[in-house]
Amino acid sequence: MNLSLSDEAERMIEERLRSGQYKSIEEVILAGLGSLEQQEQFGDFESAEWDLLLHEGEQSLADSGSITAQEVFAVTRQRLDKSAS
Repeated sequence: MNLSLSDEAERMIEERLRSGQYKSIEEVILAGLGSLEQQEQFGDFESAEWDLLLHEGEQSLADSGSITAQEVFAVTRQRLDKSAS
C-alpha cells in the first residue's frame, strides 16, 4: 500500500520517531489506528471524563470486587449523560 501524507502528517510521524518512543513509521501508524479503534469502541471522552471514569472504576472495583472496563465505561457514561441533562 502506498500512501500520500500531508506535510503535517509527516511532521507528526517524524516527531514521534525522534522521540524514540516508536522504532518505525509502521509502529506510529499502528498506535494511531489502535487509538482510533479504542475511541470508536468506547466513545470520544474529554480528558476530565477519563479522570472521572478512572475514579468511578476504582470505586466500583473496591465496592464489588470485580468489574469489567466495559461495565465501568457504560455506567459512568450513563451517569455523565444524566448529569449533563
